[in-house]
Amino acid sequence: MVRRFTFVVLVAALPFLPLCVYWSPVEDELGTAEMRDGLAAVGARVTRTGFVEALELIDPHDQLASYLTIQHASVSVYRDTHHFERLAEVPLRSTPLTEHTTPRSMIIDPGHWGGTWAEAEKRNYAVPGGPAIPEGEVALKTALRIRDKLADQKVTLTRTMNATAEFPAGIRPAYDLHRERRLAARESYNPLLPWVTPIDWVLFGPDMYADRAFDLYTRYDLRARVADASIDDVFISIHYNIASQRQTNGLMAFVYGDALDGELRTPTQRYWAIRRALDGTLPRSIALARTLANAMQRRMQLPALAPDPDEVKVNRTVLDAAAGLHARNLAVLRRARGVAVLLEGPCLNAPEEYQRFTGELVVIDGMTIPVRAEEYADAVAMGLREFFANVVMRP
Repeated sequence: MVRRFTFVVLVAALPFLPLCVYWSPVEDELGTAEMRDGLAAVGARVTRTGFVEALELIDPHDQLASYLTIQHASVSVYRDTHHFERLAEVPLRSTPLTEHTTPRSMIIDPGHWGGTWAEAEKRNYAVPGGPAIPEGEVALKTALRIRDKLADQKVTLTRTMNATAEFPAGIRPAYDLHRERRLAARESYNPLLPWVTPIDWVLFGPDMYADRAFDLYTRYDLRARVADASIDDVFISIHYNIASQRQTNGLMAFVYGDALDGELRTPTQRYWAIRRALDGTLPRSIALARTLANAMQRRMQLPALAPDPDEVKVNRTVLDAAAGLHARNLAVLRRARGVAVLLEGPCLNAPEEYQRFTGELVVIDGMTIPVRAEEYADAVAMGLREFFANVVMRP
């Protein structure tokens, strides 16, 4: 009797099983209307060839192919693999853009938080008996100096102070942790229940709003959503590196791309990847990253840093080994609007760099800064001026 009942229930449920593939009891990060608006905003910005080339870099495992129909003059984007729900039909250009809109703003993002959160982030490097180097604090000083050196340009910083004990509200009063928690839930995937993420279970359970690990997880998504950011802006995230046991000291630069197998399973993940391929900024991101990387090598007298040989799974594609230029699926680059680059400065744990950062300091406008960070700022400012001097701009 029990077996018969089970069979009847399963048969009755079969018509509804496809719905579970793309339905969740927790609201998705972006609704259908928001996705459609976002895709409409990047219409006619790239040719068919440019879009296909961008897809090859962003999605080397062809995870997006079944959600797209690429025509000669447009791309149809679907929410499901059966093409039941079309999100948008995005027009493509017939010829490549030869001129680009002058950036409204250069957005400089000091990587990590620093302050009271440096240790929680595990970005607070120190050697036994020596002073700690909080990456977030050094990155902030570097970003402030970049802004000073580009005083004739509009430069916006994603933060202007280090984290306080009340982080994140202490430095960003408008931060809504409840909303951010739900947004990040869509970025987490459970292969056993593809329509329920691991964080979904917690959302219905005990209060976890004091969980610092989650707060840190959301920081990149938050920074990429600069309030007045537009597709015509330039976004640069400033970081310092930590070398593995088998790496030497060097420099790296990243652009968006190389989504690993399984990283484009949710509608949110697919939306951002497709939008980045359609916005036409990837070639300029690569060009800017190469220019900045070369400027950093010249100013800091350091070579490019090769990928970490200790990594079990390669999570980046090498675009230019000499420049240390790589593509990687980083949240801050995925969600940024416009040209976007992430830079990794010298390795703080390299013995010679640790000595420089702790022993070679200079005071500029009342701020004590490592000489090495001043060189970093010099290189970025010079690289930005060099890049825009060679790009045809229109108002």
